[in-house]
Amino acid sequence: MRLKELHLTEGRNTGFKKILDALRQNGSPLPEFETNEDHDYFIARLFVREGFYDYKGGISQHPGDEPVNEPVNEPVKLVYSAVCRNPGIRIPAIVANVGKNTAAVKRAISQLKKLGKVEFRGAPKTGGYYPIEKA
Repeated sequence: MRLKELHLTEGRNTGFKKILDALRQNGSPLPEFETNEDHDYFIARLFVREGFYDYKGGISQHPGDEPVNEPVNEPVKLVYSAVCRNPGIRIPAIVANVGKNTAAVKRAISQLKKLGKVEFRGAPKTGGYYPIEKA
């Protein structure tokens, strides 16, 4: 059975590229992949980057940057991370990514907009949320 049929991948083969891009962006080492001779399985090992455990909370301006010290709850951090990883993301995709309900995601988006961390761009039916990059 394929990973797509098990709903473990989105089916367009973009997941690993997004993971690799995010790892490169935040300075993490690249993963190692392991499989057996029959290719029945594979294991991907993701390594913690140097300085990861020094992170004290808050929201980074960009993934991998030093945190901004606004007090935020876990759903807000998860939503912000999803927006940074997937610029242009829409609320249903955020809900699927973070495992929170729609109301919690909308509250988190509202807080992030107030903090000046995300913005909505585009038409209401086709636009999405983007991180705001400070100059």
